[in-house]
Amino acid sequence: MILSFTEFLLLIFALSLDTYTAGISYSMGKVRVSFLSLLLISAVSGFMLTLSFTMGKFIIPFIPSSYLKFFSFFLLFLLALYKLYDAFSEKLTSPGPLTTNSISRKVNTKDLHILSPREAIYLSLLLSIDSLSAGIGSMAPLIPVILIFLLSAFMHFCALYLGLITGRFISYKSSSNFSFLSAILLFLLAFFRLL
Repeated sequence: MILSFTEFLLLIFALSLDTYTAGISYSMGKVRVSFLSLLLISAVSGFMLTLSFTMGKFIIPFIPSSYLKFFSFFLLFLLALYKLYDAFSEKLTSPGPLTTNSISRKVNTKDLHILSPREAIYLSLLLSIDSLSAGIGSMAPLIPVILIFLLSAFMHFCALYLGLITGRFISYKSSSNFSFLSAILLFLLAFFRLL
């Protein structure tokens, strides 16, 4: 099932909320993210989503059409469940090891006040795992691959930049609300696949 352009933009938005949350986390921790690191995170995130949509084009034709909508629903639904775990785990006194904030803190080990380009690549790969499952379970709208990459990279760039700015103004615990919003959006996308 090919995503409509609106569903495609909504999916990119939902996936970029993790990047936004990571930006808040780094900003609250007084970690400086250089422009190069910002570009690397955006480019790797855009590339991973583009790769997953490309893989989806090859995998989806082998799935019988009667199962296709359930396959797409299942992957998006699992991803939404993970986002709920991410949102609620952060509210606990000792959050789980696989939350966005925990991953962000573990990646930045060399200099705690600067996110190096190498650490930025690690972070973007970890944050892109959900993009792989979302893209494989869906087919991108009929637009050029380069446009998929550019839109995704641009959305992740904006999300991280806004997260860094927002982190200066809000408390640490508020960032988990964005994982909850991401979960809601992904649940909606999952159920739209069944229509």
